[in-house]
Parts: sequence; structure tokens; C-alpha cells
Amino acid sequence: MSSIPQEAGSRFKIEPDPPLSGAALDVTYIGPAGEVEYQVDGDDPVKVTPDSDGKFRIESVGGDEIAFSDNRGLPGFLFRRVLELG
Repeated sequence: MSSIPQEAGSRFKIEPDPPLSGAALDVTYIGPAGEVEYQVDGDDPVKVTPDSDGKFRIESVGGDEIAFSDNRGLPGFLFRRVLELG
């Protein structure tokens, strides 16, 4: 996946950044979509409806890479490698 840009826009903010394997990930989405999705490695995308503040939480991040999308072009796309600590 090296041809995918690390960050194309700023509609998604994540904490911690970069994400840590096995840890929770807090996500804030600021954009026009009512539903967004994230995808870990090559798994099927998971659709999420952020709360009224644009926030949602992934309880435990796994895999090597995670991507977020609002399906509205590059400003609504974020890609990160997941750090394995230990």
C-alpha cells in the first residue's frame, strides 16, 4: 500500500496519532458526511455514524494499517500505519 498517501486531507483527526496496536483510538470527523467508514488492512470497511460532535471510538486497533474515508474525495481520506509496541 505504499502508493497510498499518508494524509490527503484534514477531515479526520485521530488520537493517538499514530494509532497503537491493541489500544483504543478516538476519532473526530469534521465534514459533510453523516456516515463514514474505516478499514483495517484488507478487511471489509466498517461503517460508522459519528455523534453530534463528529466523534467515535474504536475500542481496540489491530492490523498493520488503518484507513478512514467519507467517500467524498481526497480531503475525506486518512491513512495511518499502526504501531506495534513491545
